[in-house]
Amino acid sequence: MIKVFDAYPNKYFREEYFITSIPMTRTRDFSNLARIQRRGSVVVVGHSYGENVITGAAAGNPQVKALVYVNAFAPDVGEKTSDLNKKYAAPPISTAIVSDAANFLYIDRGKFHEFFAQDVSKAEARVMAATQKPIASAAFEQSVN
Repeated sequence: MIKVFDAYPNKYFREEYFITSIPMTRTRDFSNLARIQRRGSVVVVGHSYGENVITGAAAGNPQVKALVYVNAFAPDVGEKTSDLNKKYAAPPISTAIVSDAANFLYIDRGKFHEFFAQDVSKAEARVMAATQKPIASAAFEQSVN
């Protein structure tokens, strides 16, 4: 979904790395990471709020060899992502974030191109909006210890 990754996968597929995208739809649910760890060493990449998820998932796991943070939050130990959000002015995209009935957050499809994917065509942004992965709002209230 993130355009910045588009240039990289082919290189890694040629080198026979196992590449996959795992859902982060449940608060503190790292079972999806555990599923891919059966393949050996793991490098985990997190974007934006994904830092909290990957840091927690990797803690104490000897198979995780590296964490890569791409334009991500970087809370201190014990700090919540919501604490970081309170320290700074709300970014423009915050007006495009909506919640569903189960309290999962995502970018409003009608605002996706304008607020998140201006560098792609509207058609491509529609696909990206439809395939975005929501996150439980409660995940922003958890800290990495």
